Amino acid sequence: MKLKLTVILFLISVSLLSAQSVTLVFPKAGDAWIRGSQKDIAWHVVGDVSGTWKLTLWRGGTSLGVIATGIPSTQKHFLWTVGKLENAPDAAYGPGYTIKVRLQGLAVSDVSDSFSISRLLIKKTAPRVDFKKTAVKPSLVSWTIKVTKPVEGGRFQAGLPVDINWNTAIGSDQKVNVYLYDAKTHKKEETIALNHANNGHAVWQADQKYSWPGTELYVKIATADGKISGKSGVFSVFFKAPEKKEVVLAGQIDNRDTHSFNNHPQADCMSVSLPLPGRAAEGDEVKSGHFKREGKQGKCYWGMKYFFSSQVTFDLSALKGKEIKRAEMQLDYSDFVMMSPSGTLATNEYCNSESLVTKDGKTLTSISLFGPGDVAKVDLLQEVSQWAASGSGDFALLIKGKLDSVPYSNSVCLKYYRNPRLVVEYME
Repeated sequence: MKLKLTVILFLISVSLLSAQSVTLVFPKAGDAWIRGSQKDIAWHVVGDVSGTWKLTLWRGGTSLGVIATGIPSTQKHFLWTVGKLENAPDAAYGPGYTIKVRLQGLAVSDVSDSFSISRLLIKKTAPRVDFKKTAVKPSLVSWTIKVTKPVEGGRFQAGLPVDINWNTAIGSDQKVNVYLYDAKTHKKEETIALNHANNGHAVWQADQKYSWPGTELYVKIATADGKISGKSGVFSVFFKAPEKKEVVLAGQIDNRDTHSFNNHPQADCMSVSLPLPGRAAEGDEVKSGHFKREGKQGKCYWGMKYFFSSQVTFDLSALKGKEIKRAEMQLDYSDFVMMSPSGTLATNEYCNSESLVTKDGKTLTSISLFGPGDVAKVDLLQEVSQWAASGSGDFALLIKGKLDSVPYSNSVCLKYYRNPRLVVEYME
């Protein structure tokens, strides 16, 4: 007779943290930054954060030094003199560099794409005009700013960074101002940056308020006196509503056991063939429970105890920073081996068919499956949400028998589950 699935839930006090994450957007893969030039390191933040940012330079998995510390949590970029480090010599020329941004005090961090630090390439250009040695008046030399990004017709998703690029050959001006304009009314909507280094690069965070249909924008860059300026192509911002997505993650299984033997006298037990503690678990099987047997063969009194458990690990890296809506571990029935205690008044208490699901030493719930087609479902919404917000490393669960000791023999309770998987729904 098929018994009903019984699930015993244990309440665990887990603080569900709001999702926080950071994504480094500049430098990008393949960028070649000239050592000594000034470049914006920029990052995108999801969620409310507090504290200060720390930037470090890495190469080949080794930290080379600190770029900057104490950056306010509200700041999303840092103007870096390429190669300069606070606590180490300047970085050498070459490829394979990455930058790590980390919110100090919280496990919120990200690593950039690989970029290179290069030498300045000297190109042939028109000779510099020395106004002191020529009769040419400065007012007769015409400088222009050409804004190459954003491009004409570009569409940018609200909430993500927009790359702004321009030429830097504009005379002696070392600083520029960056503005955002409405392309239809030519009204200034906001100031993106004032007294920004004339390094040819800035970043703007596309605001959702500009995603109203029909809204068109452009970026204007001008010198402090406004005499030299240029504008980008006309572009727009769109809003992408979050979508619910589902992913099924396969668990990595590590079956393990603890065991002991009580055979005496040893000399008479050397040739005794002891029973196997149940069959070995197959590749996609979880094995849990206990196996305790005693017996006599000839002059040998033998005894053996096994306790089986399985660690199931899930790689949750794809869920980092996501809003989790549902998380459920599922396991299928595979096999059940049971031998009740003999010669005692013990009940099924000592041959309990339940398995416990634990995490970090705390019991989450218990599961029982008794026949083909049975599926155990374990709610892990709180645990997975907490990991997505602030966790790191692998997400591991332990499935074990309910009993840690068995006073009676013979007693065998072995449960085999197949295909552990984690079904997760999240917002993208």
